[in-house]
Amino acid sequence: MKPYTKFSDFKFFLLVIALFFSCNFATQAQTHFSIYGSLGIPANQFRDATTANAWGGGGNIFFPFDKRVPIFLGVDFSYMVYGISNNRQRINATITAGNQIIQTIPLDYQIRTTNNLLSGHLVLRFRIPTKQIQPYFDGYVGFKNFYTRTTVTDVSNNNFFNNNNLPSNNNNNNNNRVLNAQTNLSDVAFSYGGGGGFLIGSGPIRLDIRCVYLLGETARFFDRSSTSNWAINFSQNTNQFDSNVNLNSAKRSQTDMFYAQIGMVITF
Repeated sequence: MKPYTKFSDFKFFLLVIALFFSCNFATQAQTHFSIYGSLGIPANQFRDATTANAWGGGGNIFFPFDKRVPIFLGVDFSYMVYGISNNRQRINATITAGNQIIQTIPLDYQIRTTNNLLSGHLVLRFRIPTKQIQPYFDGYVGFKNFYTRTTVTDVSNNNFFNNNNLPSNNNNNNNNRVLNAQTNLSDVAFSYGGGGGFLIGSGPIRLDIRCVYLLGETARFFDRSSTSNWAINFSQNTNQFDSNVNLNSAKRSQTDMFYAQIGMVITF
């Protein structure tokens, strides 16, 4: 009989782990797709530059390297908003004949400026193959795109046209009432980090809860405090609006963020 050694215990432990993964994970290492809602909280230097939390959602898909190995490679995309500024403006258009004013037409516009965050990452995931609750750990590498966009929408009512039996282009479809839109600033930052979470449930549809911390390189951006006092000037000679801003007024910092996410995973 061979003498008992700690090394024998170690080999036995490795054998048990190998059997556990090969037997238990062979039927669980499947492609899975997730959609989720997300709350983003600025961290470190980014938190000093802005107090605007981001909210939104996203989705990801993961593919197993091998059905017997609990390691997945996936892609994750999300869209979040970290501030919306709304204001309304009225312009009175006048119909004249010589020096005589025939009619005054009020034109009402809604001006919305949205601060957006679009992210895309490659993700490497290690998942522990338990049954009801499966912990997992993720590594991320990708980008964050910060951009601010202003949209002008016609919100005038139809009373003038209806009272004068004139055709109107206004209807209840807001998409047809957007007069113009433009991006004021866009900047992309390299992003990387890690996170972890839990898949809860045993069927093809599971609850997904996770936290992620993503470091981000320096980017320029506007937040709600930057855009709340913007003035939009209309020119009577063109159909354009002037929302040009001094880019030197944009904030600049590293873009580290914490994310709290909850969603649903579908396995197939």
